[in-house]
Amino acid sequence: MVEIESLTATTITLANGLRSAWSAGTKVCPARLARIASDLEFKNTLQGVDGVVSFDVVDSTNAPAVDFSLTYRGLPVLDRVPNRSDGVSTAFKRDMEILDNMTGVVTYDDRSGFANTLQDYHWIEKGRANITLLKQWLYARAGRLTPFWVSSWTNDIELAQIVADSDLVIDITYIGYASHLSQGVGRRDIKIELTDGTVFYRRITDSVDNGDQTETLSIDLALGQVVNPSDIKIISFMQLHRLDSDTIEIAWRQTDLAECSHLVRGLNYDV
Repeated sequence: MVEIESLTATTITLANGLRSAWSAGTKVCPARLARIASDLEFKNTLQGVDGVVSFDVVDSTNAPAVDFSLTYRGLPVLDRVPNRSDGVSTAFKRDMEILDNMTGVVTYDDRSGFANTLQDYHWIEKGRANITLLKQWLYARAGRLTPFWVSSWTNDIELAQIVADSDLVIDITYIGYASHLSQGVGRRDIKIELTDGTVFYRRITDSVDNGDQTETLSIDLALGQVVNPSDIKIISFMQLHRLDSDTIEIAWRQTDLAECSHLVRGLNYDV
């Protein structure tokens, strides 16, 4: 354990010299002052003692808050694909008040008239650079304070016709958008990803049911290139979200492998 006196981009100067020689490739880990909780509980076995110790870090963390560079409508976009090894679940929550006097009809009061989505998000990051990006993104969220865009990561819309480079409309296979969604919050912004990796973010400004199992969606900006249905990898709805908790846990599987799971909550507004 040694104290750092100063550092540069390529060197670390120590307050005191090392007591031993260390070969190239030796792992160097940061350390912080911490306190052990006042109450500890252990289980005695024939071979030793088993227990869990938690530490409360004393010194502050001055890590920079850095968002991913991609933005849409002035707010950051979370464009990192979540780990799907266990699937990605989505729950719908309503602010529902149930009034039941046990003497008559039960009354249901949907206070907001909106179903908040809760979507789980699972990260697996390997390497110090990727883990640093994850931590900086989490600091930029400031807990539940700072919103960001995230897609549903599902194929919500299927393109039905070729889109010309200057078209401000796209024809899609019928999903009841004009009659049921109609540019509602969380359903008016889309992410269009092509098989070659090109991504477009667009806002739907109008919708029409064509009566032939297709619908026409008006978008705020042309794609700027010809897009065939076969070029589409996925079209997903976009919605503003925030973290659902002020506390996020990162599990370190190795010194350079970290996992993080958290919920993101859809918001009843956008920009």
